[in-house]
Amino acid sequence: AEVMICHDSPDGGTQAVQDIINIPPHMSMWSEAGLRYAREGREMMNQAYAIVDPVLFIHGHYHVGDYREDHDRRHRFLSLNLDGLPDNVAVLDTDTLEVEINREY
Repeated sequence: AEVMICHDSPDGGTQAVQDIINIPPHMSMWSEAGLRYAREGREMMNQAYAIVDPVLFIHGHYHVGDYREDHDRRHRFLSLNLDGLPDNVAVLDTDTLEVEINREY
């Protein structure tokens, strides 16, 4: 598959998501159980991502808008923001795999 659209994110996606993942547990607003649930989901997503190796990975879960592509555009990540905020909607051209991100609400 060239595109994965998932709820959760693998490690190493966008910087905004990685910043959230890297928050020390004692500074997080989430419970220990919530952090464990997110970590377990991310570990499963890491495995799925490694197997599929998509060109484009789109997800929500962390609800922060961000986009990253590597230098040769072989791997691109799109994190969708909360409903009602900029970067919460994107249109994917399935022929070219180009993504148009709605930067406005």
